[in-house]
Amino acid sequence: MSVKLPYSQETFTVPKNLYIIGTMNTSDRSISSIDIALRRRFKFVEMMPKRELVADFGINFADIFEDLNTKIKILLDRDHQIGHSYFIKTKYENAGINELKTIWFSEILPLLNEYFYCDWEKLKLVVPGFIKRLDVPETLKNECEDSVYEFKTFDEVVDLKKALSQENFE
Repeated sequence: MSVKLPYSQETFTVPKNLYIIGTMNTSDRSISSIDIALRRRFKFVEMMPKRELVADFGINFADIFEDLNTKIKILLDRDHQIGHSYFIKTKYENAGINELKTIWFSEILPLLNEYFYCDWEKLKLVVPGFIKRLDVPETLKNECEDSVYEFKTFDEVVDLKKALSQENFE
């Protein structure tokens, strides 16, 4: 099958052995009209996170990955789980802990921050090893809060395995 491109008027074809696979998070509600249009035109196959498609990183990461998604399912819903697509490339490249740390800080923590925006009590349950308490100066305290939280930085987390395995906020 071929089509003529509207601007260049060139012919465009896709080989028969090429499959186009698009991904879309069910949490992307702001593009619901696009979602509806796509669902009318294409076949959709739900693909939940698969632990066997994430690299081990030398720390049994599949268990950590599964535990993280269990917490997210309980605190939010099943549609907000972290997909294996964040880690799938690493599975086939024998990636190490440094690649995991980069993915974790540049993709996973920002996503969790969006999911649990300003809900530090839930974030402390989901990723306790990546949160730190900040003491607020006395002049800025109010009667409701005497400390605030934020994520630890990339450099503050020296032992990623320990931070990923931490069960309770300290």
